[in-house]
Amino acid sequence: VADCLKPGDGEALAKAARINGTDFMSFTSSDAGMSHYHDSVSYRALHGGRCWAVEYTINSTALGVYDPALGLKPFHQARVKALLERMVRTFRFT
Repeated sequence: VADCLKPGDGEALAKAARINGTDFMSFTSSDAGMSHYHDSVSYRALHGGRCWAVEYTINSTALGVYDPALGLKPFHQARVKALLERMVRTFRFT
């Protein structure tokens, strides 16, 4: 609980956010290597003496590691993030 609103290892403080009446701090982290990457966003708040987190992670690989004959297309990362952010905004304490 003492470190709830502090960035963890590899995290960067992104911003404060108010979600349905609760103040959260958001943190981001990214990692990449060997044709893969991970992007995570964590929203954390102190509520009722506990640390609460609402998080999402996008894991993906570079299309170059797959046979072009598969016809794979890149996903629209901005759309995926926007959808996940809309989902985060539905969180509320009851």
